[in-house]
Amino acid sequence: MATHEACQVGRCDAQPAWGWAVHCPERPIGAKNDAQRQSVVEGSIEDCIESRGIGCSLRGSIHRHQMTAHTSRVTLALLVVFVLSGIAGLLYQSVWSHYLGLTLGHAAYAQTLVLAIFMGGMAVGAWLASRHGLRWKRLILAYAIVEGVIGLTGLVFHPLFVWYMGVSQETVLPAMGSPALAHTYQWLTATLLIAPQSILLGATFPLMSAGLIRILPGQQGEVLGGLYFTNSLGAALGALGATFLLLPLVGLPGTVMAAGLLNVLVAILAWALSKVLQEDQAPLPDPQVSRPGLQR
Repeated sequence: MATHEACQVGRCDAQPAWGWAVHCPERPIGAKNDAQRQSVVEGSIEDCIESRGIGCSLRGSIHRHQMTAHTSRVTLALLVVFVLSGIAGLLYQSVWSHYLGLTLGHAAYAQTLVLAIFMGGMAVGAWLASRHGLRWKRLILAYAIVEGVIGLTGLVFHPLFVWYMGVSQETVLPAMGSPALAHTYQWLTATLLIAPQSILLGATFPLMSAGLIRILPGQQGEVLGGLYFTNSLGAALGALGATFLLLPLVGLPGTVMAAGLLNVLVAILAWALSKVLQEDQAPLPDPQVSRPGLQR
């Protein structure tokens, strides 16, 4: 059997069930015949790395494998974070209907307005994020910032709503002599209470999906499918949790505060994971390729 040092040109093949082996396709130094030329020497991975002519390629292969495993773990963590984001989003939608029912005076009106503003605001947020997101380099960090802002607005929503109701009932509405004007004020102000958060919620999916696609090029299907699944799962859990757990236990103030705290937690986790991923080292896509509609 030829020794490791006898290989002038070689490669290292990993065989998990039988260990590592060094194959010498070229004639080894001092080889007498073709049998010696095709000889295989089995050894440890350290021996393989030290063999002449294969160290650089093997080290690169190991490094790529480690980086892939590391990125996979971080990606899984981001999917779990997106589940939490979906839970928080449906907590908001559930409690907003109750809050705005106090403003508009009818639960059916409140549910209609919340559904329209929630879905419309998410559409606007998704459009803004997808249109301007290509200019940003650290999309997961941008996602963390958006989640943080959503969380802060959730934490102040109840005190803000109490103040708004006091001013409206004691000052604004009594001063309006026309019922039509009073109804217009109620609908417009109710819209302003939830529209900013709805727009921010709509920006979360494009930012997260674009960030992961940039980190995992060529895996668009897996990324989008995983994000849709996890966010939808979170939405289902949020709707159930709000109806059967949080609202009976802590009421409207506690539920909206729980949603805000959950968004703050999501922001912290996403910020930490963005640092681990080193997004600033990920290549930016070519805008002309990514958005073919701009080509002329």
